Amino acid sequence: MSRLQARVEAKAALAHRACEELSIRTLYPAAQEALHDSDRVDVEEAYIEHFLVKTLIAKFETLRAGDRGFDATVKVLSAMVDHHVEEE
Repeated sequence: MSRLQARVEAKAALAHRACEELSIRTLYPAAQEALHDSDRVDVEEAYIEHFLVKTLIAKFETLRAGDRGFDATVKVLSAMVDHHVEEE
């Protein structure tokens, strides 16, 4: 196996593992109902962030390491998760 191929496969494995870990987390809409109006904005933002992360995760079903856009998708996904974790 070439070095490049090994690097591509390592990227794919890392992205797959990250998607698995992120898919485990969920946000329950019931939480929004239980909060005061001032806190609902934060829950709505978190809900949208979760939706966008799930959308990017779904993109990995057809996008493979080495494909055009793979690295950019990983970068955006990482930035969104970092932002979300900071806010939580």
